[in-house]
Amino acid sequence: MVMRRSAGRRDPPSAILLPTLPPAPYPQTSILFSQIDFSSNTNIRHV
Repeated sequence: MVMRRSAGRRDPPSAILLPTLPPAPYPQTSILFSQIDFSSNTNIRHV
């Protein structure tokens, strides 16, 4: 129960650090996700 409360409190700061840190080491992941989103949007629009 104590660990769960600690994780909950570290959730908000972790979310900000995660997207701020992995953007440099994981730049391809952002591009991949962007391409997938675009593909999905294009497919839906085409249909």
